[in-house]
Amino acid sequence: MTRNNLIPSILCAGLAMAPLHAGAKGLEYSYAEIGYSNLDADSAEADGVTARLSFAALDFLHVKAEYSRLFVDNIKGTSSDDVDYDRFVIGVGGNYSVTKNIDVLGTVSYVDAEFTGDLKESEEGYQVEAGARAMVGKKAELNASVIYLDVGDFSDTGFGAGAVFKLNKDFSLSANARLFDEDDQTEFFVGLRLNF
Repeated sequence: MTRNNLIPSILCAGLAMAPLHAGAKGLEYSYAEIGYSNLDADSAEADGVTARLSFAALDFLHVKAEYSRLFVDNIKGTSSDDVDYDRFVIGVGGNYSVTKNIDVLGTVSYVDAEFTGDLKESEEGYQVEAGARAMVGKKAELNASVIYLDVGDFSDTGFGAGAVFKLNKDFSLSANARLFDEDDQTEFFVGLRLNF
């Protein structure tokens, strides 16, 4: 799928979920996060910083953006020791409140990934994610998802899981992991969330 066709497709997918609107206030979808990220795969190891933004455009529709800057420690099979990895993700999702404390959701996103430094490479693709969020008590949230990722030569279905712990009205601690069998890839994130 070309970049010109991807953005309209993402918007159409999000609008198609409009009839799912339940009209009830559920979990919040407007927040910003920043924190530490780690990627560990058979082909490379990297860590760095990730920033995320989610905005509830409507009660049933949210837009998401993410930027990661990772410093690659080791790329197996090469002599490269000065490589940076930049990943930008933008997408749209629909969410439906099953109960006051449980939402199901789906997102479609465009992904752009670039290696710079000793290794110069650029890849584009997309990811599709479906999952659920659930409040557990007054301060904790658990979430889980199934993810299909197709970027460059990498395509695989993986799983994600995470937790959010509310510190006060404005701030929360956030942590999540994504696992893919392809390249034995694992991603971890832990950071601070600002709710708005």
